[in-house]
Amino acid sequence: MAKKMQSGKFDLNDLAGQLQQMSKMGGMGGIMGMMPGMGKMKDQMAAAGLDDKMFGRQLAIISSMTKAERANPDILKHSRKKRIAAGSGTDAARSTSS
Repeated sequence: MAKKMQSGKFDLNDLAGQLQQMSKMGGMGGIMGMMPGMGKMKDQMAAAGLDDKMFGRQLAIISSMTKAERANPDILKHSRKKRIAAGSGTDAARSTSS
């Protein structure tokens, strides 16, 4: 995975796999609980809206994309974003960062 990231070949399929692994480990709370001294940080992240629901939303968005869109997100234009948002149950303005 590190080699893929270094070579610039890390795509949304890889991100989805990483999110699923993190969810299996107990989500953000479970991961933060494994790190010493992260108790306060865990509360701050929850207050900022970075919780396990975020993983679910991201996975739903990625799952609503075609194989080509997951491999190359640069092809996402407004009409594709609307379709993905409708398929994932999110808002097109919130479903992608660009």
